[in-house]
Amino acid sequence: MAFQFLHIDIVARAVPKKATAKRWPLHDVLAEAGRETAACPHIEAPRPPKRLFGLTLPEVERATQRLAEE
Repeated sequence: MAFQFLHIDIVARAVPKKATAKRWPLHDVLAEAGRETAACPHIEAPRPPKRLFGLTLPEVERATQRLAEE
């Protein structure tokens, strides 16, 4: 299977209280990607994600927090 596109986005660790547009913090983005029930109520029967390679989503969150604190 070949990739059709690559999407890179930047998200904040936390959303400022004064944010005017709906923005999602890192934890919420990763929770939806991980198909956590509370994070994807718009999906009737979410299936677990398939990780093709690389870090797990909890590892991504920990690594991101660690890098941000350096």
